[in-house]
Amino acid sequence: FNFSVPWGIEADVIRHGILGTSWGLEVRYFGVNDFSSGTPSTLFPSAAFVPYINPIGAFYSPTLITSAYQSSNLQNVELNARHQATSRVQCLVGFRYVQCDEDLAIDLASNPFSYYSSHLIEASNHLFGAQIGAEARLWEHGRFRVEGVGKAGLYGNQMSNNLNVILQDEVNSQYSSSASQTQAAFIGELGLTGLYCLTSNLSFRASYQA
Repeated sequence: FNFSVPWGIEADVIRHGILGTSWGLEVRYFGVNDFSSGTPSTLFPSAAFVPYINPIGAFYSPTLITSAYQSSNLQNVELNARHQATSRVQCLVGFRYVQCDEDLAIDLASNPFSYYSSHLIEASNHLFGAQIGAEARLWEHGRFRVEGVGKAGLYGNQMSNNLNVILQDEVNSQYSSSASQTQAAFIGELGLTGLYCLTSNLSFRASYQA
């Protein structure tokens, strides 16, 4: 797979000085949709011969991958209470929800071309949990400013996986299975942002998050 750089949306709204205090409220969203890559449906010369065992145990060797497609989606929503600890540091505590979905579709053919199969694998992660963090002004010079943010949280991850297989052989069989479970998970975030203040109310910013 050859993934391109995906585009996403981020929106962050903060209300400072709630009820005249040093506390504020933040609502944040970001998402990346259809982060995907695939290979076209073709047999020769780019199709690859691989050993493959299908879910019911029959073995067709060698097997041809005729096409493959993978996609991912990421959604994030946060609700944080922020406290102005010092003139340069804000602490935060809040709730976070993260959803990550991934799909993999593969079409296969036996050699000689007597059997065909389509496989769809879907994986989903839904994380709910609490987080703490801090945001600080690291450096300032004139209109330029550099800020850093760090967050960490503990989450419950509701995971699920679905598999659907269609075999186009003598009986044209279809098979499916699924599984799900919930377990603890950890999410950490680090970010670095550079800002240039155009006016007292407008800034240009570029950031990196990991």
